[in-house]
Amino acid sequence: MKMPFFENGYCITPEGFHFEAKEASKGIMPRDGWETYSAFANTDGGIIALGLRETEGRLMVVGVPDPSGCRQNLINQLNNREKVSVNILSEEDIETIDVGGKDVLIIKVPRADRCDRPVYIDGNTRNSYRRRGEADCKCSPEEVASMVSDSLRVATDRVMIDGMEAKDLDRETVSAYRNSLGSHRPNHPWTLLDDDEFLRVLGAAVKDGDTYRPTMAGLLMFGVAYSISMVLPNYRLDYREYGGLEDGWDYRLSSWSGDWSGNLFDFYNRVMNRMMVASGREFRIDSDMRRVENAPLDRCLREMTVNALVNADYRMPGAVTVEWRREQVSVGNPGSFRIPLERAMKGGYSDPRNITIAGMFSLIGSVEQAGSGIHRMVASCREIGLEPPRFEEEFDPSRVTVTLTMSKVGADIRTYIVEAMERNPKVTISEIAESLNVKRSLVEKTVNQLKDEGVVERTGGRRGSWCVRGYGRKL
Repeated sequence: MKMPFFENGYCITPEGFHFEAKEASKGIMPRDGWETYSAFANTDGGIIALGLRETEGRLMVVGVPDPSGCRQNLINQLNNREKVSVNILSEEDIETIDVGGKDVLIIKVPRADRCDRPVYIDGNTRNSYRRRGEADCKCSPEEVASMVSDSLRVATDRVMIDGMEAKDLDRETVSAYRNSLGSHRPNHPWTLLDDDEFLRVLGAAVKDGDTYRPTMAGLLMFGVAYSISMVLPNYRLDYREYGGLEDGWDYRLSSWSGDWSGNLFDFYNRVMNRMMVASGREFRIDSDMRRVENAPLDRCLREMTVNALVNADYRMPGAVTVEWRREQVSVGNPGSFRIPLERAMKGGYSDPRNITIAGMFSLIGSVEQAGSGIHRMVASCREIGLEPPRFEEEFDPSRVTVTLTMSKVGADIRTYIVEAMERNPKVTISEIAESLNVKRSLVEKTVNQLKDEGVVERTGGRRGSWCVRGYGRKL
């Protein structure tokens, strides 16, 4: 968090999403300061500065009377469950600073752990707030319910769906998933089970007496749209393809179209196929006649799509959306980040909202490790020289959108081609074009230029390799 700046008796840092100023003339945190504490904790953290007064649009330093007493009162209130639901501050988060001989109390409020949210005041979850711009706004009942659900340490997508049976699931989708597992893990023992037992061990169903009933994860992954919407009225999936310059889409796949199942696994397969076709890249087949989708760009698009599906809060308003354009792809899902983005970017920690669904995708190799997709998205982009995806979090309603810009033009392509040849002298022009998401003809033209300039050389004919000359190279 960036500390506020002071100059000539005024705070020159404006109030905003991460900063709020309060006067505290009575030497205690005012009531609206506790609303800000709740809002920062439930959103993205921020700093509250006590001892400032707004005068003619400026924040004048007036100081806090008895700062040590104010600090102690603040600590007492933080530990009073009738005042605030949880104290998420450490001693280091409350600091007194001297500004021109006047004391200002700085309170650094971190983003609360999901297990502590919602952070609310006055003993009532209805007094939960979130930050909207520079205002503190009460959370909607849906937002509170989502935070309460997220605070649980159990797999909430394992809950059994009463009134439905496993036989109500879409059998074609179950069969397709089983085929994917058999292809990815041919000797996996679950492939020998019948459908009902297979769904049970997968976490998609539970045995209720003599009846197999779907779990929430099973219904979402293998159900049909109208059945899913009976349990989750806000459930929607939407893929749109924009091929031209006009605003209108050229192709759309919606869970409500009625001509396909409308479940998560079917959506995932159809969307990945569409993006592959739309980008003009050809399918590659390995020696066992299985389709290969493991170029860095493929991995990034898979991670983006699966990340949205396993982290969506399907109770919240808003659809899981995928929008494909040749120059960029954006994927959005209802629900907020479960862990701070900075932590997710570093990798090594996963906390998917729908942990059972995440395990299902991981089992068939759609992701390398369930739930840690953000770190791998960034790594895949770096591998092919793309800018890292842009992550945006919105509230009211909560929503996360990931946008990947895929275009590469000009001199940079020369560098990427040469680096690809250095990494893998056997790399083909088609493979380079696929990883860069550009036309093969552009790569071929650029390679010919590099050959004419003596930067690269082909040895051994069509089955040969590339030699990159290390001297005098100017890209």
